[in-house]
Amino acid sequence: PSLWAAPRPEGAGEAGKRPAHVSFAAESQKFEDFTPYAKVYGEHPSSFFLDGKGHMVREKKSPASIGRDIEDVDEGDTLLCIAVAGVGYRTEPKMTSHRSDLRTVLEGDEIEVLETKVNWVRAADGWLPLSFKGRKMFEMSNPVALQDLGLPRKGAMTAT
Repeated sequence: PSLWAAPRPEGAGEAGKRPAHVSFAAESQKFEDFTPYAKVYGEHPSSFFLDGKGHMVREKKSPASIGRDIEDVDEGDTLLCIAVAGVGYRTEPKMTSHRSDLRTVLEGDEIEVLETKVNWVRAADGWLPLSFKGRKMFEMSNPVALQDLGLPRKGAMTAT
């Protein structure tokens, strides 16, 4: 006997094989009475999520930044860093004024604009150039705004 082989059960056939056994229910079950989620919630489930209080919350793109170019940046806008190596914060809007801790916005990070100057924006951690040697470092972000739709319709499946 092998160290890896399981012991043969009593009454088993050759080489420890059990006889095959398959069974099916006599009647097939068919469920026809169900309510689509879109009817339960009033909207398709892919258009919202339920928050911790059971409220339906819709995500929608903020129209304020759609179609705007980086040169049109204003206070309160959200920018997305697109520089592969990231962008270093400055203590003032000058390329040579790096922060002593060399803090950087990484590619894919978003920042909120607190102040603007020509080709510069100030975020919470300092100043950032919008471009360098003709190459854009940021693009306008389309932040997701949340819209509370309230509690689902009566009878919707929610946690209590």
